[in-house]
Amino acid sequence: MKLPEQTFTPRVSENSYRREFNELIAANAVRRLWAKDVSLWPAGEAGTTDISSNLNWLDLPDEIGMQMARVSALVDCAQAEGFEDLCSSPWGTQTWRQRQF
Repeated sequence: MKLPEQTFTPRVSENSYRREFNELIAANAVRRLWAKDVSLWPAGEAGTTDISSNLNWLDLPDEIGMQMARVSALVDCAQAEGFEDLCSSPWGTQTWRQRQF
């Protein structure tokens, strides 16, 4: 099976990149992303609730210190109990943020 050929034209690609980049700037996309503005994406069938919940990673810089303190406390507890290895797996319905140690 032969794959279709694609042509790459640097000048055309650069112009497209600059046009899209300027549109993002004009739309204040970065500010809106950090504000969790769901209107940056088409809602479609998923709806804005799904989009909003998928933006929770933006909270990570504010929460990582607290989460790492909890991980450190878990490690200390496991070591005190004689464990040498600890494996954390994010499987299941709970997210890392929701899980209580």
